[in-house]
Amino acid sequence: MRWFVNKMLFGGKNGQLPYWVASMCRYLTPMRADAEHVEALLREAASRDDYEYMLARAAFYCQLDVPCTLPTEAHTIGEYRYGKPLRAAQRFYPDESLAKTYFFDSNEILRHFPHHLRWIHLFGDVTRAMDVPTVVKTRPIACDRRNSVVLNLDKNRHFTFLHDTIPFREKKDMLICRCSINGQPQRKRLFREFFHMPWCDLGEVADVHDDNLPEWRKPKISLYKHLENKYVACFEGNDVASNLKWVMSSKSAAVMCRPTCESWFMESLLVPGYHYIEVAPDLSDLEEKIAYYNAHVEEAEAIVAHANDYVSQFLNPRREFLIGVMTMMRYFTMTGQSVECRV
Repeated sequence: MRWFVNKMLFGGKNGQLPYWVASMCRYLTPMRADAEHVEALLREAASRDDYEYMLARAAFYCQLDVPCTLPTEAHTIGEYRYGKPLRAAQRFYPDESLAKTYFFDSNEILRHFPHHLRWIHLFGDVTRAMDVPTVVKTRPIACDRRNSVVLNLDKNRHFTFLHDTIPFREKKDMLICRCSINGQPQRKRLFREFFHMPWCDLGEVADVHDDNLPEWRKPKISLYKHLENKYVACFEGNDVASNLKWVMSSKSAAVMCRPTCESWFMESLLVPGYHYIEVAPDLSDLEEKIAYYNAHVEEAEAIVAHANDYVSQFLNPRREFLIGVMTMMRYFTMTGQSVECRV
């Protein structure tokens, strides 16, 4: 039902109004935030058959492996209130509406913990390693990630999943991309070298700027309109490729370079040629890869099936919430803070 509503009303994207209403109602609902409440949530997690899997996920997101101490500028959960954290967030994320989504998404987890616990967060598209234990949405893959603790932030935008009814072999033999180039080198190279190729349907949906060509400008289309094509380009923007989740939930194949950043989606665990079609950073083999999978449809269908299986692990909202609680519990424990919890 949710897929149908999003398709009819929002072009496949998650609706903004339902998100804001649900988030504000949750924020305004009184919450018992103490050690006993956290203990009850962790007992619920420990009683599940997939508890070991959940532990592994929490350890992946919070890779702190030795006890440490937070610096003095760390603030308490009790100080983290609607309106107050947004002013501090502006230096990291000037778009206030996005800063609010970060607040609501983190508050969904933090509101269950005692208010005296301290933490550090960094809003926005983070592509550098943190010096101190910091809660972030994204982190770079090829570096020491221990201080970069990932939560599912800005999830209404990033965690969109689709219900695709078009089999892969019935789609057009085309690579589609609708994006904001915004100075991203791989996206610009894609447009410069392949815009006029007959097997490409490329369009820049943001205002044309810099030396981008006016002919690249095309109107936005719905997410489901993308799925008429066999291949969807998923090139990283400021951090991760935001469309990767909905593409991997569909019956189209994601075409991308090996990721350099990861989020709650655990992009570093994706296997090239198994979960997605990998192309070289300079896109020199892009045409060859498209031609290959057009001629080997069964292999492309296998990639789509593996991608769907990977996405399935994120479709249980209660489990995702509990993993978030377990991640923050690990964060507080490893930073030497007691929640007085025996689990």
